[in-house]
Amino acid sequence: MSLGPNALGLLIVGAIVIIGGVLEITTAMRNRRVAEQSRGWPRVDGEVVHRGLKRTFLQGIGQVPLVRYSFEAAGQRWEHDHVVFGGHRAMPRRRAEKILSRYPTGTKVQVVYDPNDPRICALECDSAFAAPVMYGVAMIATGAIVMGAAFTGL
Repeated sequence: MSLGPNALGLLIVGAIVIIGGVLEITTAMRNRRVAEQSRGWPRVDGEVVHRGLKRTFLQGIGQVPLVRYSFEAAGQRWEHDHVVFGGHRAMPRRRAEKILSRYPTGTKVQVVYDPNDPRICALECDSAFAAPVMYGVAMIATGAIVMGAAFTGL
C-alpha cells in the first residue's frame, strides 16, 4: 500500500485533531469528577464584581457568560470567574444572558472551593460536560476521516 504525496501531512493533522478530542473528553471527565467532589467542600460568602459576555470562535461561534466574583478563603482574598467547574463553553446569546441574569454585579453569592486549593472554585457544583464531550467526539471523528483520507489518496 502506498500513500499519496500529501499523506504524511494528513496523518499528522488527523493525529493532532484526534489527540485534541481525547484531551477535550478527558478534561470534561476530570471537571465532572471535581464537580461531584465539590458537593462536600466548604462554601463561603462571595460577591459578584463583574459580569459580561465574551464572544469566542475557538469554542464555537457564540457567547461565553463571564461572572467574576471575589471571596475569602484560607486567610486570603480570591477572585475567580468559573460559574461551573471548567467554565462554560460558547453558547447562544440568549442562553448566556439567562446565566448572567442569575448573577447581577454586586450580588452576594455562595462560592464552593477546594479546601486544599481555593483557586479551584465555582458558584455551582456542576461542570460543562455535554458540550465538551460532543466536541471531543466530533474532533476524534474528524481526525479519523482526515487520517482515512491519507490512505485513500484524497
